[in-house]
This record gives sequence, structure tokens and C-alpha cells, in this order.
Amino acid sequence: MTFNNWLIFEFKKPKFSSLQKLLRVAVLEQNMQNDWQTQPRLQSNWAIVTRWSEQTRYQHHITQATAQVLYEAVTENQTGVLSWLKKFM
Repeated sequence: MTFNNWLIFEFKKPKFSSLQKLLRVAVLEQNMQNDWQTQPRLQSNWAIVTRWSEQTRYQHHITQATAQVLYEAVTENQTGVLSWLKKFM
């Protein structure tokens, strides 16, 4: 697309249907397997997070306890999914 002789690029966000695919694309799969061996809690947190889907957020039967478990799996300091991913940024 052009505008006043300037080329305009349309960037689209990549969509991943699973965290496992994201790891593969980011070439982090082996790192994850290694860290699971030394940090079993990280593996259990990943299991919790991978059960979530975009459709899950629209379900009204999720309890506060379930939401808290998901939140903690993502945000734990050493073994949370987000903390682990930040190591590679």
C-alpha cells in the first residue's frame, strides 16, 4: 500500500494456537525441557497455563480460586511462565 509515495507496511500480530507452538517458533523448546528437569514447579505452571484458551475468558463458571491459580502460574517470581519467558527477552 502506498500513501503520498511512501510505502506503508501492514504488520499483523502473529497468532499462536498454543504455547508449545510459540516455544517452537522462538526456538525455546529445548530450553524449556531443560528447565523442567531442574524446576518441576515451572512444568506444573506451564500445564496450568496451557489449559487456558481464548474461549475460557468468556466462561462465567470459573471460580475465583481457579482464576487465582492461573494468575499465580503466570506471575510467580522464579517459576512463573511470564518470568521464564522474560529471561529470553
